[in-house]
Amino acid sequence: MVSKTTNNKLSLRDLVMFGFAFMAPTAPALILNSIIHISGGGVATSFAIAFIAMLLSALSYRKLARAFPFKGSIYTYAKKGIHRYAGFAAGWSAILFYLMAPIVSLILGSELAAYLLPGIPRVGWVIIFALVTAGINLASTKAIAIFSTVMVCLSGAIVTIYILVCAITVSRAQGSLFSAQPFGSADGGGTD
Repeated sequence: MVSKTTNNKLSLRDLVMFGFAFMAPTAPALILNSIIHISGGGVATSFAIAFIAMLLSALSYRKLARAFPFKGSIYTYAKKGIHRYAGFAAGWSAILFYLMAPIVSLILGSELAAYLLPGIPRVGWVIIFALVTAGINLASTKAIAIFSTVMVCLSGAIVTIYILVCAITVSRAQGSLFSAQPFGSADGGGTD
């Protein structure tokens, strides 16, 4: 029997790009317009709080990785650092997240695509996105790495263009580029 082996090794750059793609840096843009008026300007505050929580989580992961140099993730750290039952709960939570994140991405992507191109129904977009995602995942590890890099570069370009357009718009308007208004005003309303 002949053994087939494939070279599924990813470089550090590939892993970083995959991580950025999985975090979906442009995802907040999908919900920002919907919640900015409802929140009374509190969106920036919630993003700032979330940033602090993520920063603390990253610092905690660094400390845990040094304390427990084993393969694994939150499961290993919870099991070794707290108790095996905590590891069990953390592991199942991670699995549920890995199952739910693509489903949410399919739903949000389909909603946006159906809005932009209403000729194709939402169910059609779900099928299209699911087939493209499955095809990329079945192709090879390197295909996933290339696709992740392309998507991160595209997202970065979109974010850069968005920031430039915002800066130009704000510079042409009265007021200043930096303001506390996005964090809400004293009367609770941060938007008009």
